[in-house]
Amino acid sequence: MFSLLFILSGSFFILIIFMFSIYIYIRFTFIVDISFYPSSQIKNSVLTIGIIGDSWATFNKLDNLLHQELLNDGFENKIISSGQSGAKTRLIYQNLFKDNTSKNSCKFIIENNPDYCILLGGTNDAIGQMGPKYYSFHLIKIIKFLLHYNIKPIVLTLPRIGVREINNTMNVFQRCRNRLSVFFNNGNQIENVDSYRKELVKELKIEQLEDKVLLIDFDQACAKYQKDSDLYKNPIHLSKKGNEKLAKFIAKELIRELKNQQAPMQSKLQ
Repeated sequence: MFSLLFILSGSFFILIIFMFSIYIYIRFTFIVDISFYPSSQIKNSVLTIGIIGDSWATFNKLDNLLHQELLNDGFENKIISSGQSGAKTRLIYQNLFKDNTSKNSCKFIIENNPDYCILLGGTNDAIGQMGPKYYSFHLIKIIKFLLHYNIKPIVLTLPRIGVREINNTMNVFQRCRNRLSVFFNNGNQIENVDSYRKELVKELKIEQLEDKVLLIDFDQACAKYQKDSDLYKNPIHLSKKGNEKLAKFIAKELIRELKNQQAPMQSKLQ
């Protein structure tokens, strides 16, 4: 009887280890290349801007705010967006390929041939402790995808969310999983925003994409998360005031980009 219980308990332990290994593999595996699909690259006469990402891109949080800021500066524009709450950068990339009938598909944005596409992603990578290489790898994939369709990426640097605060609200399994991940891929540091940012900047240089991307410095728009900050609704999301401030800053940087593009054309006409 004892030997039978020992064998059964050992088999159960092996099964748990096997299932956990599969879970870890699925969770942390980098995406493989997905084939491009045909799409007309004829630009609209009106400035068109797409917004893709996680929950920061849902419910038109920035759409109307950004539209009005650009309009106030004389730029007629059209904003289209699609986001998925909880999406990590790998899933944001996958959503670009989903059929338009699928929930959370971003394909319709590409088919609208925007001039720019704002990428709001990475907060869930940071909360899930996916690692700086996982984060930068999939962001680079998205950037290259947009450039393939002649869409200039506007990338928001990883926001300074409350990583530690969210970690403290997790259950025991999630905290243990994250602690293991932190040990192996982030130098045992729970606060990971800076390491993720540095990795992305490094990869942009390696891939020679620095001049092809408009990088928006989140720190210049909003301060880091603080419990009593009126810019945050919670440790991972901005408040209405925070979104307004972020939209103003993105619009300011985009308007500067647009005016810089207009200047050479105006000098040729003179």
